[in-house]
Amino acid sequence: MPASSITFFHFAASLLINSVTLAGGPPATLWRDVGAHSDSTLRERTGTRGHRPGRGALSRLPVPAPRRRTPDFRDESEAYSSFRRGVRFLEEGHPAQAAMHLSRALMLEPGRTSIREALGRAEFALGRFERAAALFREITDDVPDHAYAHYALARCLRRLGERREARAHLRLARALDPASEVYRQPLEGVD
Repeated sequence: MPASSITFFHFAASLLINSVTLAGGPPATLWRDVGAHSDSTLRERTGTRGHRPGRGALSRLPVPAPRRRTPDFRDESEAYSSFRRGVRFLEEGHPAQAAMHLSRALMLEPGRTSIREALGRAEFALGRFERAAALFREITDDVPDHAYAHYALARCLRRLGERREARAHLRLARALDPASEVYRQPLEGVD
């Protein structure tokens, strides 16, 4: 093999190593032996001379699997930041913006009770009582001893005119948390 071909091969291999490393692929240590052997060593290892495109040592190197993002609820996750933004908007009295961020968080983390509770509060503040009741009902189905969810569901059902069911959920909330002053206050039309 002429010296110019070997030099070009080393140059091309170093470009490939640098581009894969910068893209977050395998570290350069996995590629350290590419181009470091003579032509006869490559022929022994790969059955080819190593300089033919698609048939040499480079085409036989393992290709890393693409990284897939799995949603989680840590500080740096998108779901958590959307949840925090939504709660902040809710606390500042902006339920429409809160609902937007909390819906995004719920889409990323569908099983989170805290997200459903905050989104239910935002929907209630917007006057979307059916949607809020559905969210609080999901919570009570998943976590039957969630006193606030029963109380909030009772408030939604009262607004929807379902007073008998509202009374049952209000009683459950009071039984689950008898020390709460909020749950002991009478709801108009329910007590």
